Amino acid sequence: MATRRKRSETPSESLFDEQDLPAHPDGFIDEGPQDSPAQQAARKGATAVAQVVQQPMPSIALKPMNGAITRQMMLTWLKIVREIQQQPKADTYKIPMPVLMDFLGDKSNYERLKSTLRSLNAVQVEWNEVNSGGTQWTVSSLLSQAKIIRSPSQNIVEVSLPPDISRGVRELEQFSELNLIMARELKNQSALNLYRIAVAYETNPSKLTFRKPPEEWDMYLRVKPQGHGAAFEYKYFKRDTLLPAIEEVNRLTHLNLELIEHKEGRVVVEIQFRIEPKTVEVLPLLLGDAAKEAIKLAEAELRALGLKATEAISIVTTYGSERVMANVAYVKQRSAAVSESAALRNPTAYLKAAIKNNYADGMVFEEQTTSTQAPAKPNQAQVERDTKRARLELISHRRTEAQNLFLEMTRRESDNIWHEYLNQMDSFGNKTLASTARRKGLEAKIVQVHFYDWLAVRLWGEPDDQAISDFLQASSGAKA
Repeated sequence: MATRRKRSETPSESLFDEQDLPAHPDGFIDEGPQDSPAQQAARKGATAVAQVVQQPMPSIALKPMNGAITRQMMLTWLKIVREIQQQPKADTYKIPMPVLMDFLGDKSNYERLKSTLRSLNAVQVEWNEVNSGGTQWTVSSLLSQAKIIRSPSQNIVEVSLPPDISRGVRELEQFSELNLIMARELKNQSALNLYRIAVAYETNPSKLTFRKPPEEWDMYLRVKPQGHGAAFEYKYFKRDTLLPAIEEVNRLTHLNLELIEHKEGRVVVEIQFRIEPKTVEVLPLLLGDAAKEAIKLAEAELRALGLKATEAISIVTTYGSERVMANVAYVKQRSAAVSESAALRNPTAYLKAAIKNNYADGMVFEEQTTSTQAPAKPNQAQVERDTKRARLELISHRRTEAQNLFLEMTRRESDNIWHEYLNQMDSFGNKTLASTARRKGLEAKIVQVHFYDWLAVRLWGEPDDQAISDFLQASSGAKA
């Protein structure tokens, strides 16, 4: 799982002191996505195979102040964060209750969900932020409020976040990507938290996590306040917590972890972990037993398109060969279909984004065929049918071009476009569309089609006869 990076002359924000940040010798620091919330929703894949949450780096090793953060609480928190990241910025966020309960594998235990939300509201955590102006210490709950609204038509969980938590989740100045489906397979609480930390350091050139005393690792992995319970003894911590967590992460995820002990004499004073992605021979446990030949072919296609071998292996392991090949075909077809002015600025980055967000899921360029025989002289009805078909083809083409342009806009541009569209909702005269757009955004297919059609008209005007003629002429020239 990769993290985005940005060149910076100032230290970035982190849970840890500045020296604990994942360092990059080329002068880069990890940076959050430049996509606006509307773009993120548009890119959202429909498949449940890869539910990727973007973890703010200050949250990867939470320091609880009162009580523990259980596995159930952590998974619920991560799922809430992912759902929030798919929605436009707001003071409160609405999540369908079945979405949370299905993910947690407990569809009927309403009281358990209430108890978990209650705990997320009650627990206090602290972290330090480091920036060019100094450091900032914060203590906060994870949820400032949670509300469950039940009605005959739908059951909704409404949540709001404390200001600093909300900023971290939304702005993502620094983040790592975590596969929630893989995280959910980890039944050991310490294994889940070790995996969350390891993923954040997976792309670090050193392949090493931060170094901390064993007592602090005990707090990070069990997510309990320090100084509670019996006196700390490393040999028991290693036997009962460390080794079982390492074994589970190595067995059930795409990573292999190695414990590194730093000693003074015979005493272990600090520990850290070496991280290595698994090799191609290890089939993705959560994506089914894909054929080895299909995996090799998918990796070869990625390498041919400019990805490094290690990147290709990691992508195929995470998303599966079928999804990779479908999106490779999509990107190739898009590159062949668009004009030079609309060519991709960064084909490799676009390919990785296509696989991650599954652009090939119902959003591909359709091949247009031409007849090899000269058509008979058409009558008026045939002319009208051909004109109508050409107009629909132009609308479809413009919709695709509008989509591609929107997804490559800057965050500010795309935000402005999306809010302009929402402000015109009442004039469209479709209450169902307006409700779906405000509730689900561009995650909903019906909204995507209408929005991109609207954007195409905004960019190029209505498809009149001259536009249709120009489109047909350009299409004929491209086929010649």
